[in-house]
Amino acid sequence: MQHSCCAQCFRAGVNAYGDASEELAIDLFYWLKSSPSRREDYIHVFSDLGLDEELFIRHVQCRWLTLIPALDRIVKKWEAIKKYFWEELPKQQKPSKTLEKNDRHNRICRKLRDKSFPVQLAFLVSVKPIFKKFLCFFQSEGPLIHLLRHTMCELLKSLMGRFLKTQVLADKERKHLLAIDYSKPDNQLSMSQMEVGEKTRSALSKLSHDQQKKALLGMKQFYVDTTKYLIGHLTLDNKLLRDVSFLHPVLRDSKHGAQAIRRLAVMIPTLSEEEVALVTDEWKVYQAGQVDEESATRRVDHYWADVFQEKSLQGECKHSVLQKLVKGLLCLAHGNADVERSRSANKKTVTPDRTSLGELTINGLRTVKDHVKVSGEPQNVKITKGLLEASRDAHKAHAKRLADEREELAKNGEWKNQRKRCTGKLRNRKKKK
Repeated sequence: MQHSCCAQCFRAGVNAYGDASEELAIDLFYWLKSSPSRREDYIHVFSDLGLDEELFIRHVQCRWLTLIPALDRIVKKWEAIKKYFWEELPKQQKPSKTLEKNDRHNRICRKLRDKSFPVQLAFLVSVKPIFKKFLCFFQSEGPLIHLLRHTMCELLKSLMGRFLKTQVLADKERKHLLAIDYSKPDNQLSMSQMEVGEKTRSALSKLSHDQQKKALLGMKQFYVDTTKYLIGHLTLDNKLLRDVSFLHPVLRDSKHGAQAIRRLAVMIPTLSEEEVALVTDEWKVYQAGQVDEESATRRVDHYWADVFQEKSLQGECKHSVLQKLVKGLLCLAHGNADVERSRSANKKTVTPDRTSLGELTINGLRTVKDHVKVSGEPQNVKITKGLLEASRDAHKAHAKRLADEREELAKNGEWKNQRKRCTGKLRNRKKKK
């Protein structure tokens, strides 16, 4: 999954430059979580400084997306954190030797005293837009498999643009990006030109020359390691992703579209040899049709649903085989967001007071919710003849299912009783012997 690839890519960068910030985020959260009195003292500091009362965000190491919000909160409350640990905490904690023996407290204070540490925090927060844009896009609903290759290229190019020269990236797209020698010094920007964020530059200005150089080398290593991981794991040269991108409405008139569709038809096992030949003809008919100007901004499945509504003069579907192919391709998952979303929906459906719900009941509730969601609001659901018939037959179907279950249980019970009788007879025979 590309979501996992992006997460591991960020993890590779943090391992190079940022593991201390991750440790601080974890230590600060658990420092307050384990003690209500510490939370109360910490909140008093916020009141004295006139800040909003916000506690630390929990970071889970296996989910990197939680790190950036946690660090963002730390950056905003940096002065309050220093005041709490340097001034307020020593007053409240008696004897002071208890604090000196606390490993978590010592780790936090060492980082607070390190003048170069705010630079690392600011830098990690500054790279958030690159990864967040990619992940948030693929967490949206709807088929996005046709955009996966293009978006992966944008991610890699955005990351490379942070530390590589413009002429190195010029006119490089898709698989040509993989051939760039990103580790070559001649292709890299100088330390002063490398993009690290304005807040990072501001924090760097407070350090000595040697400290600045050390921090900038760490940032460059972050970019190099993340780029290395992406180049090794992104499937930019995948033929399926290359061809499926032609399902985008913008590429309707592309001269390479017919060949791509034919290759896809050969890959899909549900199409026969005869249908493979027909799908290219139907694609050319589709290309000859009129293009909707708003099609590029619509969901791709909604766009194709309208295309498949087109009828010939005989009243038949113009794209019957193409429809079969496109539906199969749009069902391909572009990530694990749909799976996680489905788990969340199941959790909301099966509440603590509804734990005895059966699988059929859960599926029925999910189906109803999905249909209402497609309609927008409950009052927008169209009352059709089929819907009325289904509602009338619902109780009949439910009663039949219960009767079948009782019959099955009765058969099982009779079999168990017969087995008990046979076992009892065998025991009696053994006793007689």
